[in-house]
Amino acid sequence: MGIWAIGSAQAEPGTRADGVIPVPLPGTKQELPVILLNGSAGEGPTVAVIAGIHGAEYAGIDTVLALARDIDPTRLRGRLILVPCVNVPAFFGRGIYVNPLDGKNLNRVFPGSTAGTASEVLAATLVSHVIGACDYFVDLHGGDMVEALIPFMIYARTGDSSLDAKSVEMARVFGLDLLVEGASKGNTLDVATRMGKPSILAEAGGQGILDAESAGLLYRGCRRVLAHLGLTDDPKPEATQAPLRKFIWMRSEHRALFYPLVAVGQEIEAGQKVGEMRDLFGNTVAELVSPDTGPVLFLATSLASSPGEPLLAVGAMA
Repeated sequence: MGIWAIGSAQAEPGTRADGVIPVPLPGTKQELPVILLNGSAGEGPTVAVIAGIHGAEYAGIDTVLALARDIDPTRLRGRLILVPCVNVPAFFGRGIYVNPLDGKNLNRVFPGSTAGTASEVLAATLVSHVIGACDYFVDLHGGDMVEALIPFMIYARTGDSSLDAKSVEMARVFGLDLLVEGASKGNTLDVATRMGKPSILAEAGGQGILDAESAGLLYRGCRRVLAHLGLTDDPKPEATQAPLRKFIWMRSEHRALFYPLVAVGQEIEAGQKVGEMRDLFGNTVAELVSPDTGPVLFLATSLASSPGEPLLAVGAMA
């Protein structure tokens, strides 16, 4: 293997290279940070690990930087593409859910468009230079600035039995207790799996806090996946038998105050009252009832809510 280049990063075999991928937005300079680890210990696949699709999901961002710091490319088989923060404008703008340059949720516009808005151009750049360049894809997420959650994995069912089996195996090797089927239209898993890449999304941490426990879960999970795929000499992990669940969202239909009656991680029943929406006079305008039975995977921690915003999610049995 010779020199490997993505954007301005150029890595000789057995070396690390840092660089940027230009995001071609007229009138503004935007760049995607990229770290390349070009292994020299033998042949192996190319794996991409990214974070920061949403700017306040800090545990994943820290994890990618830790992987870049700790993995020795002279002992690596194959190649590793690391993007510590995709949505740089949202990260530095401390934005919730959306890219401040266009007000769009980046993880709903994939595969993007080079002729689109800021988020669409950013998505297209990531697809072209990172997702398109890898054999396996890992996307690290967590709760956004106003979201609490319990750690879980997501994979996208495509109907291709071989591809789906590889994605599920990666998810189970990662080592978290919950595995959910449920990639949203237009997110990274949707586009990566349609490109034939076995892919997983890991969720840990939230509420705008960088906590060592969540970052540790993501870090250990990534190391387990890299060992599973043969890139490192870490002990080969066994896949956990996490029960497969489906992801059921509950979203606000009101511009109102959200008062949850359940906690993140709590097991709830179908038909159970899980929260109330109240107006600015304290009057109840809606009662929220769980659509299914399972743990609360995600819970909004903001009192304020607007129509369409997520309030909670249930991990119902598939």
